[in-house]
Formats: sequence, C-alpha cells, structure tokens
Amino acid sequence: MSKNIVQKQREKYQPNFIKYGDSPEGTYQNNTITQHMRFANLVRDLAPYITSETSVHDIGSGLCDIYPFLNEFFGFKVNYSGTEIVEEMNELARIKYPEIQLFNRDIVNEKIIEKYDFIILSGTLNIPGDVSGVDWKNFCFSIIVSMFRISNCGIAFNFLTTYKTKDNPELFYLDPKEVFDFCATKLSRFVSINASYPLYECSVTVMKKEYMSEVNDHEDLKKYFAH
Repeated sequence: MSKNIVQKQREKYQPNFIKYGDSPEGTYQNNTITQHMRFANLVRDLAPYITSETSVHDIGSGLCDIYPFLNEFFGFKVNYSGTEIVEEMNELARIKYPEIQLFNRDIVNEKIIEKYDFIILSGTLNIPGDVSGVDWKNFCFSIIVSMFRISNCGIAFNFLTTYKTKDNPELFYLDPKEVFDFCATKLSRFVSINASYPLYECSVTVMKKEYMSEVNDHEDLKKYFAH
C-alpha cells in the first residue's frame, strides 16, 4: 500500500512543479513569509544541538528551500542533504546547490543504509491527494518511524493540526495528542511539541534516548536514563 501512496504523491507533485517551477507554488507553498515561519519553528528545538559538524537530512526536500534558510538561521553552512521522490525537483536543486547530496528514494519501502544526526521533514504530510484518510494517517506514521530509524540523534517534523478555525478538504489534519502519544510510546519519551505560532500546524521534535543521555551527562541526571 505505501509503495502505491508514494507513487500517487509523485504523480501529485510532479505536474504541479512542472507547471509552476521554482516558486512557492511549485511545491504547494503559500509564500516565503509563512514558509520561513514554518522552517524556524521546525528547527526551534533542534537548534541547540546543530553545529557545522552535525548532519541534517531533509525528507521531502523539494527544491531544498530550507537549506539557505538554515545557513542564514545558524550563521554557518549546515551539513545538509535531502531525499525527494520527484526527480525533476532534485535536478533543479542540484543546479542551485551543487555542494549538497540529494537522493531520489522512498525511505519507507527502501532499505536506507545511510544514517544522519538529525532528520527533518516540512510540509510532506499535508496533501494526501486521493488517498483515504485512514491509509494516509498510517503512511504518515510510517514516515515518522522511518525518519527515526535513520537518525543518530533525533528528528523534527510538522503537520497540519486538527486545532484549526477553518478546514480545507484537500489537506490532511492530524491530532497533536495522537501524534505526541505515538512518538512518546513508540519512539522516545523525549518529545517536544510546538503549536505556538500563527499557522494551522504543529512542529514536533523527538530525540533519541542515547543522545539525550550523552548531552545530559551529569551524575544527578543518570537516574533518568537508567531504564
């Protein structure tokens, strides 16, 4: 089922990109103001841990718009790479940013041998196309699990929240309580959720226990990592 969903996503995004090209509309973004707000809140809780040495891998990287944003946000060139299923987007992104590595692959169904310190995802869970709500929700959680599996330190992702004042039938909304519970019980208890910005969405960060133990290596904190 998930292989079919990935193909449907490719069929949804590819013609739209060919039509609108290198623009916010080409990747279903409203504008750069909301896009940058989304990016800033996505990496808010990862920011203390990201250095020029850590690797950041972007799932659904599109045209890699977040790459120059991160470089400006942190004040140094981020060790960035990406995965995007629409190869036409990868081709343009490689021209714009020849120094980065990009993959055309399906992280849910393919065996990914590479691992990265931090995995990020922005906007990829929002547009299901003609996939049913139940199947799309399961697919969303499969992506989150796959992200966590190939991360060394942690992941961050965003989604449209059910706490909204208007509804768009073409978009998909997740319940933040359900997402938090899934992450805390299936992945790691080190979860933060951020809905404190104007967009109808949430950003979630999930850190690996081993990494949190490493960066909180103090005698008084050891009991919190004992089990």
